[in-house]
Amino acid sequence: MHNYTCRFLAPEQLPLPAQDLPVWFNPEFMAAIAALFNIKPMVCLCCDGDNPVALLPFYEKSKLGLKQAYNPLLVYYSPLNILLPVRKHNNRTQLQTYEIGQAMAETLKKNYWRVLLNLTPDTLDIRCFQAAGFSVQTRYTYWMHLQSEPEFFPPEQRAIRKAEKAGFGFIEEYVPEAFLDMLSSLYERKQHPFPIGRIAHLELLDRLHAHNLIKQYNVRDETRVIGSILVIPDKNGRIYGWQSATQTQAQKSGASIFLYSQLFNLLKSDYRIMDLCGANAQGPSRLKAALGAELKVFFQIRKH
Repeated sequence: MHNYTCRFLAPEQLPLPAQDLPVWFNPEFMAAIAALFNIKPMVCLCCDGDNPVALLPFYEKSKLGLKQAYNPLLVYYSPLNILLPVRKHNNRTQLQTYEIGQAMAETLKKNYWRVLLNLTPDTLDIRCFQAAGFSVQTRYTYWMHLQSEPEFFPPEQRAIRKAEKAGFGFIEEYVPEAFLDMLSSLYERKQHPFPIGRIAHLELLDRLHAHNLIKQYNVRDETRVIGSILVIPDKNGRIYGWQSATQTQAQKSGASIFLYSQLFNLLKSDYRIMDLCGANAQGPSRLKAALGAELKVFFQIRKH
């Protein structure tokens, strides 16, 4: 007989070392995001008696005394991390996972006026949240399987050759100002500013980089950075394509595709999967499909 109880912790109170959990639980990562938005980092812990069986990270904000649990901008996932041991009969694990999820869903429902969380593609059974009255929206991302040879579309193959002919270079280097310059130009073309101010954004990047939580890879021409991607390394051979930007003229010369082709080749020795973080906007989705990535489903759970 199981006795599930749930409570809320600060990230630094986790019952497991941060390095044993997905990066979205990392106390330094969560503290940096919380400081940026002036919100509170939280983890929902579910125990069976005295034994931890599941964890769920999120962020809390309040308005007029009403609390909301959510993913702020730049936090792509809130993974439901189940801590059950591997069993011979998987159906027992499935049943217990459902019961654990239901206990956590009821706890969130009781304590928060509004909930808006992105689970990861690893969580496919969301019936427990539906049973608790949550609505569920299907979302999409792309996974690049780094151990397989990329299958670029023919136009992208030509773009790579064009970039190589132009003599573009590829390098890992932390130059956040160059990235922010390109990001600012990107949003100016969209005719609205990036939702985070430049100074605050730079402070976030510096803080995460100081704790080895992000890396930056760049494409350069002879004089400057013309394309850049910030990635978040994770455990279990996974890495996230977190933020990226390329100069407009450089896009026409194949810089974006060249960046990804070089990056995939570099990362395959240390990682299995690169989550490209999104497939819901038409333009970026077309690019990620053209890289040969696999479309993946994840679920957004909501309580209003």
